[in-house]
Amino acid sequence: MLAIADGAAVTSGTPTVYVTKDNGTQATGTGTSTHKGNGEWSYVPEQAETNADIISFMMTLSGAVSSIVNIYTTYPQSVDISSSLSTVQSHGDATWATATGFATPANVSAVQTHGDSTWATATGFSTHSVADVVTAVFAKALESGYTLNDMLLELAAVVLNKCTISGTGPYTLTYRNKADDADAITLTIAADGSGRTRS
Repeated sequence: MLAIADGAAVTSGTPTVYVTKDNGTQATGTGTSTHKGNGEWSYVPEQAETNADIISFMMTLSGAVSSIVNIYTTYPQSVDISSSLSTVQSHGDATWATATGFATPANVSAVQTHGDSTWATATGFSTHSVADVVTAVFAKALESGYTLNDMLLELAAVVLNKCTISGTGPYTLTYRNKADDADAITLTIAADGSGRTRS
């Protein structure tokens, strides 16, 4: 405790302690106050003074600044019970004799099979490179046995490369590849334009 006059340590006297339990009526404490040194005082309450969830001790002494200490005797307080805790509680019964909603041993074992005891290594996962994935995508058959790669090459031949037309009906349209060293697509169209065949 410190003196009101100059802030010096108060080392003597007989403090009075007031006790308030659970925000009730303030009462004079009947415990023991002791000066420990350098203005530090301790208070040992009577057992009955501790029968509460929240206890306030206020120590006063003539000429000294009063000191107040609040003590919560139980934990958690109701304010500490959050929705997260309620979520956890929902997975068990009143005594937690049973629990629900958690991973089963089989689920855990399925994960464990992909790694060693310390998970220093892992197995069973894809090791394909980006090039492998791209190759697989372009080799996928999309329609009538044509892969994506086939269809893109033929589209490029029609849009970008040389085309020759022959015949007087039916007509033959020949699209060359980019290198112009082979035919990419050959279409035969009827004279009246009613149909076409691809070869």
